[in-house]
Amino acid sequence: MQHPSKPVNEDFRICSDAHLQVAGKSGILPAAMRHDRGEVQLGDVKMERRRGHRIALAIVVIGTLLPAAGCFIWNSEVDYGDKGAPLSGSTLKKVECGRTTKAWVLATLGKPSQESTTEGGVEVLTYKYSKSQDSNVVMPFLIVNDEKKQEQTVFFEVKDGVVQKYWVENVKR
Repeated sequence: MQHPSKPVNEDFRICSDAHLQVAGKSGILPAAMRHDRGEVQLGDVKMERRRGHRIALAIVVIGTLLPAAGCFIWNSEVDYGDKGAPLSGSTLKKVECGRTTKAWVLATLGKPSQESTTEGGVEVLTYKYSKSQDSNVVMPFLIVNDEKKQEQTVFFEVKDGVVQKYWVENVKR
């Protein structure tokens, strides 16, 4: 069986599901053609649909995404101030107002960042701690920088060599 306008022995190519190219000219496929499992039937003549464009598209997509997957860079840096990491709650729970001595505080926490005395003769020991964390993520077409800073200041009021009270101020940015 022949195509209504052209003989069967001419070159046939599928350009899309709806068009048939015959000897360089495009036209609509006749209703007699059927599509089964990638083949087109025109009367007695079977033609395979070209799948090259799908393979080419898959190669382009994989060729683009595969190198991009290897271009992921993550970096995180943590920096502590002169006194080290901020104090944990467990360390401060050991301090008992009216019982803990200045000597214990100095032995446990080291030299204070600042030391002063009020007019009433109360010593104030100030410990300043800080923690900075800088994280960077670099991917193709995306750069993310996240900087976090935590500052902690711990104050101890000491009278007659004994801690009378203490408090903590935390600042997170």
